Amino acid sequence: MKKLVLVLFCLFLPGIAVGQTSSSQLMYVGTLDKKLLVIDEGKEEVVDEISLGGIPRTTALSADKKKLHIFSTQMLLETVDLESRKVISSFSLADPRTRVRIQANAPDLVNIGNNARYSGIAVDPKGRYLYTTMRNVLKDVDQYRIDAPQFVAIDLQEKKIAKAWPFPKDMDQGFGFNATYKVSADGKRL
Repeated sequence: MKKLVLVLFCLFLPGIAVGQTSSSQLMYVGTLDKKLLVIDEGKEEVVDEISLGGIPRTTALSADKKKLHIFSTQMLLETVDLESRKVISSFSLADPRTRVRIQANAPDLVNIGNNARYSGIAVDPKGRYLYTTMRNVLKDVDQYRIDAPQFVAIDLQEKKIAKAWPFPKDMDQGFGFNATYKVSADGKRL
């Protein structure tokens, strides 16, 4: 009996596996059973599975293309080292009373330059901070309260939100959850 796997996202990267000398490409596919499948396109087969702590939702690739930052549906932020194919960091942005909401789009690598979109998540070139738009949903005793969206910098080393900025008053709903971000190569501009 074949196992049905729902693909949540795909990421294609040129052969970056340790010791790999061919020009094959690896595809990383998130699944509902909390895994990241590593598929060799040339062989057309799954060559590895990486267990995750949550169901993968969206990703951001580090500037050096060695790490994949994955937000799960429970807003668990997991970092996978693509060479060792292991989760090297994992932390939650939520607490028992607060649920964070981050929505991001995968980059359009097919139509680059043709209104291509970058992810709603950006990682700085040094790999220290991850930038995105976030909204908190707070559970009070008798109601839920949804805060206005904020622009946030998540410190990947300290495993916490380092700074949050409100949007200007005339943009109090933020840039929208479909906003896209990219950090300059020198890390000085977003």
